[in-house]
Amino acid sequence: MGHSETLEIVIPVFNEEKVILETIKRLENLISINKKRLTIKVIFVDDGSIDNTYKILRKYCIGNTNMRMISLSRNFGHQIVITAGID
Repeated sequence: MGHSETLEIVIPVFNEEKVILETIKRLENLISINKKRLTIKVIFVDDGSIDNTYKILRKYCIGNTNMRMISLSRNFGHQIVITAGID
């Protein structure tokens, strides 16, 4: 049974290791409670984090059909990150 609507959320991240697990937990809950009526896709865009944000996101995004990530090679700034996520 297919979903009639899809919501895609772009989330820019930069050095978020202290809060990213809680963010993922809340997003997974949102995805779960809406799965019968709405498909939710999350695209994290790592803006060149120098902490463990990339490693944490990679662990959760591999094999997860609802969460993906893009990792930028350095910090490009908010507008470039949003554009990368939308593209």
